[in-house]
Amino acid sequence: MKSFFRIFYKFRGWWLERQAEIEIRKLKDGEYRLPYKIPYISQYASAERAEEFVKHEELLKMDAQWCESGADSPEDYAFWAPKLCGMACFKMILLSLGCRTPKLVELGKQAMAAGCYLPDPKNPKRLIGLLHKPFLKFAENFGFHGKLIWHICPCAIASEILKNNFIIASVHHDMRYAGARHDSKQGHLVFVHGFKIDGGKVAGFYIHNPSGFFGISQENHFVPVDDFLNCFSGRIIVLWKK
Repeated sequence: MKSFFRIFYKFRGWWLERQAEIEIRKLKDGEYRLPYKIPYISQYASAERAEEFVKHEELLKMDAQWCESGADSPEDYAFWAPKLCGMACFKMILLSLGCRTPKLVELGKQAMAAGCYLPDPKNPKRLIGLLHKPFLKFAENFGFHGKLIWHICPCAIASEILKNNFIIASVHHDMRYAGARHDSKQGHLVFVHGFKIDGGKVAGFYIHNPSGFFGISQENHFVPVDDFLNCFSGRIIVLWKK
């Protein structure tokens, strides 16, 4: 049964990409973005220190802005911050629509209560998630419809953006670096809000990266299509307002 669904999702992804290619070839060269004013939210309270926190996670307890996250203590913040990429993406979406939202750790705890995160039985200091299917149910509480699409490529992502849908992409966290390439292409989530067309093809994507480095790869970061695919799992979460 698992092999049947695997084949089905691969075929669906292939079909969606072929259909989207027809649409994309008709576009003029240029940039295409979601029609919203989208704020950038880092998963770290002190966004300007993101590179420090990525490279030295133990420094999270010394983030002077920890209380802005809604955490109960520096330790609580240090526990949650490494896993808040999905919640940061979701909060950006909510704010772009003018919705009032909880603080980031508070949002994460609500999501965990809804089954979007699970305790890691091998490491009590870690969480498993964001789990995509429970997240879709969680997003319904905020007035969203959603779907998961697997085994897709650039044109299908661009097609969803042209529909003004919100895209959260599953990627490897090293997407923040130019030229990154990994066998494991998951573990991190980024908000894809635009793309560029050159010669009838998708040349790259504009993303808000919750763990991007300040002034380098955080807000409106352009990722060339080859770099994107080198770190992209082929899975996206698509959301739209009811």
